[in-house]
Amino acid sequence: DLVVLSGAHTIGFSSCNEFAFRLYNFSGTVKVDPNMNPAFVQQLQSKCFPDGSGTQPIPFDTTPFVFDNAYYKCLQNSSGLLLTDSELFTNDITREIVNSLAASQELFFQSFVSSIQKLSSIGVKTGTQGEIRADCTKFNADTTSAPAPM
Repeated sequence: DLVVLSGAHTIGFSSCNEFAFRLYNFSGTVKVDPNMNPAFVQQLQSKCFPDGSGTQPIPFDTTPFVFDNAYYKCLQNSSGLLLTDSELFTNDITREIVNSLAASQELFFQSFVSSIQKLSSIGVKTGTQGEIRADCTKFNADTTSAPAPM
């Protein structure tokens, strides 16, 4: 389910500060993440700088406004933007799932529906129990609606 739900990254963008370490100082080596496609690295380095600043939001895949299986095809091409995305393809256990979803958009659609239904069964926080974040990496400024720590 994790591999399938990660496919939600087929829509949207990320900020350079979320992945710049992969372009300039991966694991403190002052080198590029060796699992990244060199052409993709060059493209990203032209838009993202070592300090994590950048010229524009970067799409997760080649079709950032379309819900499709392009995300998985990017992973196969070593063009996963986030490290967690790339690891889905470099991992021996999850690579097979990535390949299946990249090969069949219909399989991705069916699998996503099934996985999102499972996720929805764990309960949705409403009202002051939770929030829809403007930035997925942090709580919104109004902390009155922030969920309590677990």
